[in-house]
Amino acid sequence: MLDSLKVGKLLLAVASENELEAVFRGLSLDRELIPPSWKSVEFGSVTILHTGVGKTNAAGAVSRELTLAEGDKSQYSAVLSLGLAGSYDQNLKLGDLVLGLDHVLLDEGTISDGGWVTLERAGWARTVIRANQGKLSKKLSKYVEHQGNIGTVSTISGTDRKMEIYKKRFEVMLEVMESAAIAEVCDKFRVEYVDLRVVSNYCGARNPTTHDFPKALARLEELVSKL
Repeated sequence: MLDSLKVGKLLLAVASENELEAVFRGLSLDRELIPPSWKSVEFGSVTILHTGVGKTNAAGAVSRELTLAEGDKSQYSAVLSLGLAGSYDQNLKLGDLVLGLDHVLLDEGTISDGGWVTLERAGWARTVIRANQGKLSKKLSKYVEHQGNIGTVSTISGTDRKMEIYKKRFEVMLEVMESAAIAEVCDKFRVEYVDLRVVSNYCGARNPTTHDFPKALARLEELVSKL
């Protein structure tokens, strides 16, 4: 399973059940084996973790898994997050694969009449978690069409106004709900983190031409089957 990666013990973090089903199909695994959120299932050197959606679930579930592994002789060599994402860039195609670089907390901070201030500028916490490019990142780069920074939010931009607000804050290619949280955890544990996403929709107002979730899930399944 995922033999082409050869990076040692790998933690595969997936947020939603729909994404997990695509991953399991790609690995020819029975969907009945899909664990509940915050639980994992192990297949040789690969452990698949169902994190649940959002920053809180992602950080908590991955932290728990890495902590439990700390006492093992074979600790995790890397964490790979797989899933769908919205694109701020209209030049990307629905179904394109993107390898994450830097991870940005797009909506955490303070807001006042003077505008929005990041956690980092306030001196409380990091806003940008820099890319940790190791062996896994290099191996996965050959499978993708694009590489770019990924914005992590608590509130998805389902309106054009919200999308424009996020786009003005940082230069990011994609919008997700977990990546920066997992990146922060992995940095603290000193474990390589890679986020690989399939474009499922364009950020902003939704209409039939701006999203194709079945296509994105099929591409995710295809990707996993090749690894």
